[in-house]
Order: sequence, then C-alpha cells, then structure tokens
Amino acid sequence: MRYEFHDSSALELAELIQGALVSVQQDSAHVLQFYSQETKSAVDARTTSLSKLESVLHACLLGMIFVGQHLTDPEWWDRSMGTAPDDEHLEGYVSRYTEFTKIGLIQATFSSIESSIRLVLRSLSPDTYKRLRVDFRHICYYLIDEFMRDERQHYRAVTDIMRLIRNTVHNNGVFSPKSGRDVRIWYRDQIYAFEAEKVVNFADWQLLLQIIVDFSEFISRVMTQPVITELEHIEDPMISQLVSNGLTEDSTPDDSAGQTTEDSTPDDSAGGPSNTPTS
Repeated sequence: MRYEFHDSSALELAELIQGALVSVQQDSAHVLQFYSQETKSAVDARTTSLSKLESVLHACLLGMIFVGQHLTDPEWWDRSMGTAPDDEHLEGYVSRYTEFTKIGLIQATFSSIESSIRLVLRSLSPDTYKRLRVDFRHICYYLIDEFMRDERQHYRAVTDIMRLIRNTVHNNGVFSPKSGRDVRIWYRDQIYAFEAEKVVNFADWQLLLQIIVDFSEFISRVMTQPVITELEHIEDPMISQLVSNGLTEDSTPDDSAGQTTEDSTPDDSAGGPSNTPTS
C-alpha cells in the first residue's frame, strides 16, 4: 500500500480488506454493465446494492489506515493527546478499536445486503415476498433456488454463516438460538460449529472478508438475471434520501451571492488552490 504503517498487523489487515474491496468493485462493475445510464442515475436498488458494500469496506480500510499510521504511532499520541500510553495500554486501545471496526463491518454489511435483496424480491414477486419476509434466510434461499441451483449448497452456506455470525453480535459474541440447539455449517471445505450459549471465536477478519466476497458474488448473480434486469425502477430509499439531502443542501440560497466584499478581491494566487502547507 502507499501508506507508511507503524504496525505490520494493521498493514496485513488493510491489505486483506483492500483485496476484498477490489473483488466487490469488480462485481459492482459487472452488474452496472447490465443497466442503462438512466437506471444507474436513478439510485436503483439493483445498482446501489454493491456500491453500499463498497462504502462499508472503504470505511473499514480507512479505519485500518488510521490504526497503522496514527493509533500505533507514539508521536501521534503526543501531538493529539499530550502523552503516549505505555505499550500495554496502547495494545488495548488498538485491539478495542479494531474489534469495534469488525463489529461495524458485520452489521453494516448485513444491513446493506438485506435491504437490497428485500427490495428486489418485493418488486419481482410481491406475494412471495409477503410469504417469506419474516425470515431473511428464506428470501435468500428462494433466490438461490431460482437462479443458482447449480451452486445451491455453497450459497446457502454463505447465507447461513453470515446470518448466524451477525446474530451473535446482538448477544456479545454468544450464539443464542431460539431452538437452543447447536448448528454446524459446511462452508468452503470446513465445518463451522455454532454451539448454543457459547462464544463464537472463529469469526476472524479473514473469514468475514471471504464471506463478504462470496455474498458479493451472490448479489452480482441475482442482479444480472434477465428477469431482474427487466423489472421497472426499484428505488433504494436510503440512497435516495442521501441524494435528496445533498441536493437540498446544494440548492440552499447563499445570502452573500452577488455581493462584493474586500475579501473577494482577486489576488495573485487566484486560478487554483495553493500548494503551500498550512499549520
């Protein structure tokens, strides 16, 4: 990477995240090829589905850059906080920040994926959506059975392991199913055991990012199905609201428009931003 890291672990993690991000970006670019410019400009849920996932990974990458460049740098602590913590406390700060970022990754990834998938199925088959809406797992299973029968076992495993890991976040890392029973998932040639009322300790960054890459591929395959691409506009409410708010802010009248002040007098530096560092 093009950044100076003070910690090799943060660098390794940043590179893992960047690798997943590149994969999601490739899937997103593939999806966009199936839609018109008009559809892409209309914040359609089919074209924003993976862009939201890209944003999640970008945020995590920035978090790890912050860890590697600043949080692990004693000089940054001196400048920002007045004093640097000892090695033991610094390790704790880094660990907690990284864990917080990982929890955010799990929650934000699932939220962005779930919202898009729900919107698409509701548009594709309203009756089916009404029947399955209570359980997101069944929504994914339906789409897998419709469009990915050849890899049904793989994508069902992706759905299940992502869903169960996300559910443990609500219980401070403990798997607490309503049934009270253990669950075992065969995913990528390995068994992952979710034991009832026990902490799930195998959900490391590498596994999470692999799941995200696989789910990105799942979304790409769904969004490029002819029966999906031929649907009418599917508005993405969240992105639409963000765009609307941005347009509102940009169109706010400026009371100073058209007025001339001493500060607006041109000087020799006009014509572009200055490259002179500021303190």
